[in-house]
Amino acid sequence: MLVTLPVWADDTGYIRDTIGYLDASDEEILEAEAADIDQKYHFHAHFAIAESNVEDLQSYAKDLYQSEAGDADGVLLVVTADKSRWHLYYGGQGESLLRLEITDLLWTSFAKESDWYMGAKSYLTTVKTRFEKPSLLVDEADLLDAQEETELLNKLNEISQRQKLDVVVLTVPSLYGQSPQDYADNFFDYNGYGQGDSQDGVLLLVNIGERDWHISTTGFAIYAITDAGLDYMSEQFLNHLSSGNYFLAFDTYADLVDEFVSQAKTDKPYDIDHLPKAPLSILWLPASALLGFVMAWLATALLKGQLATVQPRSDAKEYMKNGSFKLTDSKDLFLYRNVTKQARPKSTSGSSGFTSSGGSSSHSSFSGGSHGGGGGKF
Repeated sequence: MLVTLPVWADDTGYIRDTIGYLDASDEEILEAEAADIDQKYHFHAHFAIAESNVEDLQSYAKDLYQSEAGDADGVLLVVTADKSRWHLYYGGQGESLLRLEITDLLWTSFAKESDWYMGAKSYLTTVKTRFEKPSLLVDEADLLDAQEETELLNKLNEISQRQKLDVVVLTVPSLYGQSPQDYADNFFDYNGYGQGDSQDGVLLLVNIGERDWHISTTGFAIYAITDAGLDYMSEQFLNHLSSGNYFLAFDTYADLVDEFVSQAKTDKPYDIDHLPKAPLSILWLPASALLGFVMAWLATALLKGQLATVQPRSDAKEYMKNGSFKLTDSKDLFLYRNVTKQARPKSTSGSSGFTSSGGSSSHSSFSGGSHGGGGGKF
Protein backbone atom coordinates (compact mmCIF):
# COMPACT_ATOMS: atom_id res chain seq x y z
CA MET A 1 0.00 0.00 0.00
CA LEU A 2 1.45 3.33 -1.05
CA VAL A 3 0.61 6.62 0.68
CA THR A 4 1.81 9.73 -1.07
CA LEU A 5 3.74 11.76 1.50
CA PRO A 6 6.33 14.43 0.66
CA VAL A 7 9.85 14.17 2.03
CA TRP A 8 10.18 17.24 4.24
CA ALA A 9 13.96 17.13 4.71
CA ASP A 10 14.70 20.18 6.91
CA ASP A 11 11.25 21.67 6.37
CA THR A 12 9.62 21.13 9.77
CA GLY A 13 6.99 23.09 11.64
CA TYR A 14 3.30 23.88 11.45
CA ILE A 15 3.03 25.14 7.86
CA ARG A 16 3.67 22.82 4.90
CA ASP A 17 4.01 24.21 1.38
CA THR A 18 6.14 22.09 -0.96
CA ILE A 19 4.61 23.76 -4.02
CA GLY A 20 5.82 27.28 -3.27
CA TYR A 21 2.53 29.20 -3.08
CA LEU A 22 3.73 30.92 0.11
CA ASP A 23 6.85 33.07 0.03
CA ALA A 24 9.44 32.79 2.81
CA SER A 25 8.31 35.86 4.76
CA ASP A 26 4.64 34.85 4.69
CA GLU A 27 5.43 31.33 5.82
CA GLU A 28 7.57 32.70 8.65
CA ILE A 29 4.67 34.83 9.90
CA LEU A 30 2.26 31.89 9.77
CA GLU A 31 4.73 29.66 11.60
CA ALA A 32 5.06 32.24 14.36
CA GLU A 33 1.28 32.51 14.75
CA ALA A 34 0.84 28.73 14.91
CA ALA A 35 3.69 28.45 17.42
CA ASP A 36 2.01 31.14 19.56
CA ILE A 37 -1.23 29.14 19.62
CA ASP A 38 0.70 26.04 20.69
CA GLN A 39 2.58 27.91 23.41
CA LYS A 40 -0.49 29.66 24.87
CA TYR A 41 -3.11 26.94 24.57
CA HIS A 42 -1.11 23.72 24.11
CA PHE A 43 -2.96 23.14 20.85
CA HIS A 44 -1.38 22.28 17.48
CA ALA A 45 -2.74 24.23 14.49
CA HIS A 46 -1.22 22.90 11.24
CA PHE A 47 -1.80 23.87 7.62
CA ALA A 48 -0.60 22.12 4.46
CA ILE A 49 -0.89 22.52 0.69
CA ALA A 50 -0.95 19.12 -1.06
CA GLU A 51 -0.40 18.17 -4.67
CA SER A 52 -3.63 17.98 -6.64
CA ASN A 53 -3.01 14.32 -7.56
CA VAL A 54 -3.10 13.04 -3.96
CA GLU A 55 -5.90 10.47 -4.05
CA ASP A 56 -6.51 9.59 -0.39
CA LEU A 57 -6.47 13.01 1.21
CA GLN A 58 -7.81 11.68 4.51
CA SER A 59 -4.91 9.23 4.96
CA TYR A 60 -2.49 11.89 3.75
CA ALA A 61 -3.69 14.31 6.45
CA LYS A 62 -3.64 11.69 9.21
CA ASP A 63 -0.11 10.49 8.44
CA LEU A 64 1.20 14.03 8.06
CA TYR A 65 -0.26 15.23 11.37
CA GLN A 66 0.93 12.19 13.33
CA SER A 67 4.43 12.49 11.87
CA GLU A 68 4.67 16.05 13.20
CA ALA A 69 2.48 16.16 16.34
CA GLY A 70 1.83 12.54 17.25
CA ASP A 71 -1.31 12.22 19.38
CA ALA A 72 -1.24 15.83 20.64
CA ASP A 73 -4.42 17.86 20.67
CA GLY A 74 -4.75 19.87 17.49
CA VAL A 75 -6.03 20.21 13.94
CA LEU A 76 -4.60 20.05 10.43
CA LEU A 77 -6.22 21.63 7.38
CA VAL A 78 -4.98 20.15 4.10
CA VAL A 79 -5.97 21.83 0.82
CA THR A 80 -5.04 20.57 -2.64
CA ALA A 81 -3.10 22.91 -4.94
CA ASP A 82 -6.14 23.44 -7.18
CA LYS A 83 -8.37 24.07 -4.12
CA SER A 84 -10.83 21.45 -5.35
CA ARG A 85 -10.51 19.26 -2.24
CA TRP A 86 -9.74 19.72 1.43
CA HIS A 87 -9.70 17.71 4.66
CA LEU A 88 -9.61 18.51 8.36
CA TYR A 89 -7.83 16.06 10.65
CA TYR A 90 -8.24 16.39 14.41
CA GLY A 91 -5.56 15.06 16.71
CA GLY A 92 -6.29 13.98 20.28
CA GLN A 93 -9.17 16.00 21.74
CA GLY A 94 -8.82 18.66 19.06
CA GLU A 95 -12.40 18.63 17.81
CA SER A 96 -14.04 18.85 21.25
CA LEU A 97 -11.61 21.58 22.39
CA LEU A 98 -12.51 23.79 19.42
CA ARG A 99 -16.25 23.60 20.22
CA LEU A 100 -17.24 24.02 16.58
CA GLU A 101 -20.97 24.71 16.35
CA ILE A 102 -20.54 25.14 12.57
CA THR A 103 -18.84 22.00 11.22
CA ASP A 104 -17.05 23.63 8.28
CA LEU A 105 -16.09 26.84 10.08
CA LEU A 106 -12.33 26.27 9.80
CA TRP A 107 -12.53 25.44 6.10
CA THR A 108 -14.76 28.39 5.24
CA SER A 109 -12.47 30.74 7.19
CA PHE A 110 -9.76 29.77 4.69
CA ALA A 111 -12.00 29.60 1.61
CA LYS A 112 -13.45 33.10 2.00
CA GLU A 113 -10.03 34.53 1.13
CA SER A 114 -8.74 34.36 -2.44
CA ASP A 115 -5.06 34.58 -1.44
CA TRP A 116 -3.24 31.55 -0.01
CA TYR A 117 -1.48 33.54 2.69
CA MET A 118 -4.61 35.41 3.79
CA GLY A 119 -6.59 32.17 3.75
CA ALA A 120 -4.07 30.38 5.99
CA LYS A 121 -3.89 33.40 8.29
CA SER A 122 -7.69 33.54 8.59
CA TYR A 123 -7.75 29.82 9.39
CA LEU A 124 -5.20 30.23 12.19
CA THR A 125 -7.03 33.28 13.55
CA THR A 126 -10.26 31.28 13.70
CA VAL A 127 -8.52 28.50 15.61
CA LYS A 128 -7.13 31.06 18.06
CA THR A 129 -10.48 32.72 18.67
CA ARG A 130 -11.98 29.41 19.77
CA PHE A 131 -9.82 29.83 22.88
CA GLU A 132 -9.68 33.62 23.14
CA LYS A 133 -12.73 35.70 22.19
CA PRO A 134 -11.80 39.17 20.94
CA SER A 135 -13.04 42.39 22.49
CA LEU A 136 -16.68 43.40 22.08
CA LEU A 137 -15.40 46.75 20.77
CA VAL A 138 -13.06 46.64 17.75
CA ASP A 139 -12.36 50.20 16.58
CA GLU A 140 -10.11 49.61 13.57
CA ALA A 141 -11.21 52.93 12.01
CA ASP A 142 -10.10 54.79 15.18
CA LEU A 143 -13.38 56.71 15.58
CA LEU A 144 -13.28 56.89 19.41
CA ASP A 145 -10.78 58.37 21.86
CA ALA A 146 -9.40 56.37 24.79
CA GLN A 147 -12.00 57.56 27.31
CA GLU A 148 -14.89 56.85 24.95
CA GLU A 149 -13.55 53.36 24.19
CA THR A 150 -13.31 52.54 27.90
CA GLU A 151 -16.81 53.82 28.67
CA LEU A 152 -18.42 52.07 25.69
CA LEU A 153 -16.60 48.78 26.26
CA ASN A 154 -17.70 48.73 29.89
CA LYS A 155 -21.32 49.14 28.75
CA LEU A 156 -21.02 46.43 26.07
CA ASN A 157 -19.48 44.01 28.57
CA GLU A 158 -22.14 44.71 31.20
CA ILE A 159 -25.07 44.28 28.80
CA SER A 160 -23.56 41.15 27.21
CA GLN A 161 -22.95 39.51 30.58
CA ARG A 162 -26.37 40.39 31.98
CA GLN A 163 -28.39 39.49 28.87
CA LYS A 164 -26.28 36.39 28.01
CA LEU A 165 -25.96 37.77 24.45
CA ASP A 166 -22.87 39.36 22.86
CA VAL A 167 -23.33 43.01 21.88
CA VAL A 168 -20.51 44.00 19.51
CA VAL A 169 -19.36 47.24 17.83
CA LEU A 170 -16.97 47.01 14.88
CA THR A 171 -15.53 49.93 12.89
CA VAL A 172 -13.33 49.47 9.81
CA PRO A 173 -11.70 51.81 7.27
CA SER A 174 -12.73 49.56 4.34
CA LEU A 175 -14.57 46.33 3.54
CA TYR A 176 -11.82 45.16 1.16
CA GLY A 177 -14.24 44.10 -1.56
CA GLN A 178 -16.81 42.34 0.62
CA SER A 179 -20.41 43.43 1.04
CA PRO A 180 -21.38 44.95 4.43
CA GLN A 181 -23.57 41.92 5.17
CA ASP A 182 -20.83 39.37 4.39
CA TYR A 183 -18.20 41.32 6.31
CA ALA A 184 -20.38 41.66 9.42
CA ASP A 185 -21.51 38.00 9.34
CA ASN A 186 -18.00 36.66 8.71
CA PHE A 187 -16.42 38.79 11.43
CA PHE A 188 -18.99 37.55 13.93
CA ASP A 189 -18.64 33.88 12.95
CA TYR A 190 -14.89 33.60 12.51
CA ASN A 191 -14.00 35.53 15.66
CA GLY A 192 -15.98 33.31 17.98
CA TYR A 193 -18.69 35.74 19.09
CA GLY A 194 -22.03 34.55 20.41
CA GLN A 195 -23.22 32.93 23.63
CA GLY A 196 -25.02 29.66 24.26
CA ASP A 197 -25.84 26.84 21.88
CA SER A 198 -27.39 29.19 19.31
CA GLN A 199 -24.53 31.74 19.45
CA ASP A 200 -26.76 34.59 20.59
CA GLY A 201 -25.41 37.99 19.63
CA VAL A 202 -25.67 41.20 17.60
CA LEU A 203 -22.96 43.18 15.82
CA LEU A 204 -23.02 46.75 14.49
CA LEU A 205 -20.55 47.29 11.64
CA VAL A 206 -19.56 50.83 10.57
CA ASN A 207 -17.42 51.16 7.44
CA ILE A 208 -16.16 54.73 7.51
CA GLY A 209 -14.57 54.46 4.04
CA GLU A 210 -17.82 53.97 2.08
CA ARG A 211 -20.08 55.13 4.95
CA ASP A 212 -21.84 51.78 5.31
CA TRP A 213 -23.58 50.48 8.40
CA HIS A 214 -24.91 46.99 8.96
CA ILE A 215 -26.37 45.10 11.91
CA SER A 216 -25.91 41.31 12.00
CA THR A 217 -27.98 39.25 14.44
CA THR A 218 -27.68 35.60 15.46
CA GLY A 219 -29.58 33.21 17.70
CA PHE A 220 -32.02 34.89 20.09
CA ALA A 221 -31.13 38.32 18.66
CA ILE A 222 -32.80 37.36 15.35
CA TYR A 223 -36.04 36.87 17.29
CA ALA A 224 -35.61 39.93 19.53
CA ILE A 225 -34.69 42.43 16.80
CA THR A 226 -37.32 42.16 14.07
CA ASP A 227 -37.15 43.90 10.70
CA ALA A 228 -39.46 46.67 11.93
CA GLY A 229 -37.45 46.88 15.14
CA LEU A 230 -34.25 47.28 13.16
CA ASP A 231 -35.79 50.17 11.21
CA TYR A 232 -36.74 51.83 14.49
CA MET A 233 -33.28 51.30 16.00
CA SER A 234 -31.48 52.75 12.99
CA GLU A 235 -33.67 55.85 13.06
CA GLN A 236 -32.40 56.54 16.59
CA PHE A 237 -28.66 56.40 15.88
CA LEU A 238 -28.20 57.24 12.17
CA ASN A 239 -28.34 61.01 12.73
CA HIS A 240 -25.49 60.69 15.22
CA LEU A 241 -23.46 58.63 12.73
CA SER A 242 -24.06 61.13 9.94
CA SER A 243 -23.01 64.07 12.12
CA GLY A 244 -19.84 62.31 13.27
CA ASN A 245 -20.97 61.79 16.88
CA TYR A 246 -19.85 58.17 16.85
CA PHE A 247 -19.77 57.59 20.59
CA LEU A 248 -23.39 58.72 21.00
CA ALA A 249 -24.42 56.55 18.03
CA PHE A 250 -22.80 53.42 19.52
CA ASP A 251 -24.07 54.22 23.02
CA THR A 252 -27.63 54.59 21.66
CA TYR A 253 -27.31 51.30 19.76
CA ALA A 254 -26.17 49.45 22.90
CA ASP A 255 -29.06 50.82 24.98
CA LEU A 256 -31.59 49.88 22.30
CA VAL A 257 -30.27 46.32 22.01
CA ASP A 258 -30.58 46.02 25.80
CA GLU A 259 -34.17 47.32 25.67
CA PHE A 260 -35.21 45.10 22.75
CA VAL A 261 -33.73 41.93 24.27
CA SER A 262 -35.42 42.63 27.62
CA GLN A 263 -38.74 43.18 25.83
CA ALA A 264 -38.42 39.90 23.91
CA LYS A 265 -37.60 37.97 27.08
CA THR A 266 -40.56 39.29 29.07
CA ASP A 267 -43.20 39.68 26.34
CA LYS A 268 -43.44 39.47 22.56
CA PRO A 269 -40.64 41.34 20.74
CA TYR A 270 -41.07 44.85 19.44
CA ASP A 271 -42.50 44.58 15.94
CA ILE A 272 -44.53 46.41 13.33
CA ASP A 273 -47.70 46.44 15.48
CA HIS A 274 -46.01 47.79 18.63
CA LEU A 275 -42.77 49.71 18.73
CA PRO A 276 -41.35 51.77 21.58
CA LYS A 277 -42.26 55.42 21.46
CA ALA A 278 -39.37 57.75 20.77
CA PRO A 279 -38.58 59.79 23.88
CA LEU A 280 -39.53 63.49 23.82
CA SER A 281 -36.90 66.09 24.50
CA ILE A 282 -36.89 67.52 28.03
CA LEU A 283 -37.40 70.95 26.47
CA TRP A 284 -40.93 69.95 25.42
CA LEU A 285 -42.25 70.21 29.01
CA PRO A 286 -41.57 73.93 29.65
CA ALA A 287 -42.25 74.76 26.00
CA SER A 288 -45.70 73.11 26.06
CA ALA A 289 -46.56 74.83 29.38
CA LEU A 290 -45.56 78.23 28.00
CA LEU A 291 -47.50 77.63 24.79
CA GLY A 292 -50.62 76.66 26.75
CA PHE A 293 -50.38 79.80 28.90
CA VAL A 294 -50.00 82.06 25.84
CA MET A 295 -52.94 80.44 24.00
CA ALA A 296 -55.20 80.71 27.08
CA TRP A 297 -54.28 84.37 27.59
CA LEU A 298 -54.98 85.21 23.93
CA ALA A 299 -58.37 83.45 23.97
CA THR A 300 -59.40 85.19 27.20
CA ALA A 301 -58.27 88.60 25.93
CA LEU A 302 -60.20 88.12 22.69
CA LEU A 303 -63.44 87.21 24.46
CA LYS A 304 -63.06 90.04 26.94
CA GLY A 305 -62.62 92.52 24.10
CA GLN A 306 -65.90 91.43 22.53
CA LEU A 307 -67.78 92.21 25.78
CA ALA A 308 -66.78 95.86 26.00
CA THR A 309 -70.46 97.16 26.00
CA VAL A 310 -71.89 94.57 28.38
CA GLN A 311 -72.32 95.38 32.07
CA PRO A 312 -71.91 92.70 34.68
CA ARG A 313 -75.00 91.60 36.71
CA SER A 314 -75.01 90.49 40.30
CA ASP A 315 -77.74 87.86 39.88
CA ALA A 316 -78.30 85.32 37.05
CA LYS A 317 -82.09 85.92 36.99
CA GLU A 318 -81.48 89.51 35.91
CA TYR A 319 -80.49 88.20 32.45
CA MET A 320 -83.99 86.79 31.76
CA LYS A 321 -87.41 88.44 31.67
CA ASN A 322 -89.95 86.97 34.02
CA GLY A 323 -92.40 84.59 32.26
CA SER A 324 -90.54 84.71 28.92
CA PHE A 325 -89.64 80.98 28.90
CA LYS A 326 -92.22 78.17 29.12
CA LEU A 327 -91.40 74.47 28.43
CA THR A 328 -94.53 72.61 27.33
CA ASP A 329 -93.21 69.35 25.86
CA SER A 330 -89.90 67.50 25.22
CA LYS A 331 -88.89 64.32 23.37
CA ASP A 332 -85.85 62.71 21.54
CA LEU A 333 -86.16 61.80 17.86
CA PHE A 334 -83.48 59.52 16.18
CA LEU A 335 -83.12 60.55 12.54
CA TYR A 336 -80.27 58.52 10.92
CA ARG A 337 -76.76 57.03 11.33
CA ASN A 338 -73.75 57.84 9.10
CA VAL A 339 -70.92 55.19 9.07
CA THR A 340 -67.62 55.79 7.27
CA LYS A 341 -65.15 52.94 6.55
CA GLN A 342 -61.47 53.37 5.64
CA ALA A 343 -58.95 50.71 4.55
CA ARG A 344 -56.04 50.08 6.90
CA PRO A 345 -52.79 51.29 5.26
CA LYS A 346 -50.16 48.68 4.43
CA SER A 347 -46.64 48.84 5.86
CA THR A 348 -43.93 50.43 3.75
CA SER A 349 -40.21 50.00 3.46
CA GLY A 350 -38.17 51.16 6.43
CA SER A 351 -34.73 52.69 6.55
CA SER A 352 -33.01 49.30 6.44
CA GLY A 353 -34.65 48.32 3.18
CA PHE A 354 -37.36 45.93 4.37
CA THR A 355 -40.99 45.71 3.36
CA SER A 356 -42.12 43.79 6.40
CA SER A 357 -45.38 42.29 7.57
CA GLY A 358 -43.76 41.44 10.91
CA GLY A 359 -41.06 39.14 12.24
CA SER A 360 -37.43 38.84 11.22
CA SER A 361 -35.78 38.02 7.89
CA SER A 362 -32.79 35.67 7.99
CA HIS A 363 -30.14 34.27 5.67
CA SER A 364 -27.19 31.86 5.72
CA SER A 365 -23.71 33.32 6.01
CA PHE A 366 -20.66 32.08 4.12
CA SER A 367 -19.77 29.84 7.08
CA GLY A 368 -23.24 28.28 7.07
CA GLY A 369 -24.54 30.10 10.15
CA SER A 370 -27.98 31.72 10.30
CA HIS A 371 -28.05 35.53 10.53
CA GLY A 372 -30.64 38.29 10.50
CA GLY A 373 -30.24 42.03 10.30
CA GLY A 374 -29.86 44.75 7.69
CA GLY A 375 -28.16 48.03 6.95
CA GLY A 376 -27.59 50.93 4.59
CA LYS A 377 -25.65 54.18 4.17
CA PHE A 378 -25.18 57.08 6.56
